[in-house]
Amino acid sequence: MSIVQRLLLPLLLGPAAALAQQAVTYTEIAPILQARCVLCHSGASAPLGLRLDSLEGLRAGSQRGPVALAGKPQDSELLLRLSGARQPRMPMTGPPWLSAAEMSLFERWIADGLPAGAEPAAAAPAPPAQTVDGPVTWTQVAPI
Repeated sequence: MSIVQRLLLPLLLGPAAALAQQAVTYTEIAPILQARCVLCHSGASAPLGLRLDSLEGLRAGSQRGPVALAGKPQDSELLLRLSGARQPRMPMTGPPWLSAAEMSLFERWIADGLPAGAEPAAAAPAPPAQTVDGPVTWTQVAPI
C-alpha cells in the first residue's frame, strides 16, 4: 500500500464507518410494520394483544411477553417469526417474508436497543373502497 493510500484510506472510510454504525430507529422500521403487519396487529382485535401500530405497542409485546428484547435480536420473538425460525412465520398473508435489507433493519434496531427516533408521519388515509366482483385477491388488498 502506498503512502498516499495509507493517508487517504482513513479519510475515505471514516464517514462510511460512521454511517454503518449509526443506530436504526423505529422511524425506519415503522413503514415496514405499517405495510406488512398492522393489517392484523392493530386495534382491540390484535392477535394475543400484540399491537404493531405504535412503538409503545411493539415494546409492550403480547400476552405472552415482549417480542423484541433490546440488545438481543437472536432471542427476539419478532425476528424469529419474521425469519421463519419459529412458526407461524409472519406475515401470514401476502408475500411470506421480508427482504434481507428489511430483516437487517429489524435486527439492527433490536441490537441497538429499540431506539425511538423521530415520530413517523401519520399514514395517508386509504382511498375509498371499491366494489369487487368475485373473491378478493392479494393484488387487490396489497396497496392497503
